[in-house]
Amino acid sequence: MESKTRHTWKNTIKKFYVTPVKYFLPESLQDIVQIIHEAEDKGMRVKAIGSGHSYSDIALSDGYLVDMCRLNQVLNLNKQVLKESCRLDNLIEIESGISIQKLNRDLDDLNLAVLNMGGIDNQTISGAIATGTHGTGIGLPGISGMVKSMIIVITGGKVLRIEPKDGITDPTNYHHEFIELVQDDDKFYSVLVSLGCLGIIYSYILKVEDMYWLEENKTCHPWEEIKPAIADGSLFKGTRGVQVQINPYKLPEKEDRTCMVMKHTLVEKPKKRSLGQATRNLLSGYLANIPVAYYITLFNVVFRPNRIPNLLETALNSQHDKSYIHRAHKVLYQGVEFIKIRAYDCEFAFDLIENRYLDAIEALFILVEKMKEEGRLYQSAPLGLRFVKRSKAYLTMEYERDVIYIDAPFMTKTKGADLMLDHFQDLFLSYGGIPHWGKINNCLIGRPELVRQMYPKFKSWQKVFFEFNASGIFSNRFSDRLMFDEVELPLPLNTTGTIT
Repeated sequence: MESKTRHTWKNTIKKFYVTPVKYFLPESLQDIVQIIHEAEDKGMRVKAIGSGHSYSDIALSDGYLVDMCRLNQVLNLNKQVLKESCRLDNLIEIESGISIQKLNRDLDDLNLAVLNMGGIDNQTISGAIATGTHGTGIGLPGISGMVKSMIIVITGGKVLRIEPKDGITDPTNYHHEFIELVQDDDKFYSVLVSLGCLGIIYSYILKVEDMYWLEENKTCHPWEEIKPAIADGSLFKGTRGVQVQINPYKLPEKEDRTCMVMKHTLVEKPKKRSLGQATRNLLSGYLANIPVAYYITLFNVVFRPNRIPNLLETALNSQHDKSYIHRAHKVLYQGVEFIKIRAYDCEFAFDLIENRYLDAIEALFILVEKMKEEGRLYQSAPLGLRFVKRSKAYLTMEYERDVIYIDAPFMTKTKGADLMLDHFQDLFLSYGGIPHWGKINNCLIGRPELVRQMYPKFKSWQKVFFEFNASGIFSNRFSDRLMFDEVELPLPLNTTGTIT
C-alpha cells in the first residue's frame, strides 16, 4: 500500500484543500483495516475520499486521508450465501472506489445498467451514495436506492457486512472468519448515507437492471406553462424522468422566463436510428465540452456580466433536441462535464406534496433581479429542478417523502457568487428546504439544531455514529461544525421549534 506525507489534496473546483498528516492509497480490505489500527494507535482521525466532486468541506481531514481510487473493481459475488429468492436478481458487488463511469462501462459489458445516476459520471460510487446524490425521476430513488448490502470497516478495525433486517444474505449459509453479518434496519439505513462518519466502506452489493434504452427529448417553454404542470403532476405522465432548467431572468422582449424541459422515456432497443437520434444536440452535447467554449463564456461572466441573462437564454435554447435514443447510461449522463466541474452550487430538497417550492422559486426570481439591479450581481447558470422518490435512508434529503430539488449553480469566478449563495440558502431555508450534503451548505454552520429538525431519525443515526465511531477517528471538520457528537445542544436560535 502506498502512502505519502506532505501531499496536498484538493476538491474538483479547488475551493477546499488539505495537507493531511498522511495520505493513503489502499489496494485491499486488509489495507483499510491496517490504516484504522494505525490511526487509533496514533490518535489520528481518518477520512475516506473519492473524486472530490462535493462542493462542501465534507471530505476534509487534517489526520489521515484515504483515497479509495485503487479499489475500483467489480468483485466476484458469492451468490451461495444469498437467500434463494435473491439469487436470480441482478446483483453485483463492487469496490467502493469505482467511478460511476467505470461502473457503467463494466455493466455495459454484462448487458446491465444502473437504475439512476446524476448528470455526470466522474464521481466515485461511494462519494455519490454517502452524500445522497440523486439523479432525477419522480418514481426513481437516488443512487443509494440500489444498495442491498455493504462491507464497512468501523472502529477497532472491525469489519461488518451491513444489510436491512430482511437483507439478501441467508444467515444460515453465511460464514466468514472476520467479516460479521449484521442485519439491522437502524444500522443499514444509517450507514447508507453517512457522510463518511461511520467508517470506511470497502464494497457495495447493488441491484442493477437489465440493459434498457431511453429516449431523451428537450424542449423550451415559458415558465408559467411548466409551473402548473409540476404542481398537478401532469409534467411527469408517460415519462421515466424529468429535469427542468430555468433562466432566472426575464428578457425585456419576452413575457415570461424560458424553461428547458428534458424528458426521458423508456423505449425498445431500436433496430435502426437516424443520425440525429443516435447523437445529442451538437452544441449542448459536444461543443460545450471544448475548453475554449468554457473560457469564452467565463470571460463574459467575469468581464461582461450584464450579458449573462442573454447567455443563459441562448444556452437553454441551444439544448433543444427532439429525440436522442441510446442505452441507459449514455442518456442519463448529461455531459458538459468540463463546465460542470468548474462550477459550484447550493441545492435544496422540498416536499413535493407541499407547494412551498413554487413560492421559493418565485421568491428566488425576485431576489435574483434585486441583486442584479442593486449590486450588479448575476446568477451565472440556469436554475435546475429534479425530482426524486422517497427513501428510507435516515440522512437522505428525501427521507420518507417525494421531493423536488432546486439547484442554484454558479460558474467559478462569478462576481459575488458566495454572497448570492448565502442569500439563496437563507431563502430556501425559510421555505422549508433541506440542503444537499455535497453542495454548499454553510447555512448550517453554528446551527446544528437545524439538522435535528430536518431529519426525524437523526437520533437513531447518531446512536450508530457513537457505536461505529466509538474512538472518534471518523469525526472530521464537517461533523464537528454540525456537532454530530453532541447529545445535548444549546437552545436553538428559534425556541418555537420551527426552522428559521
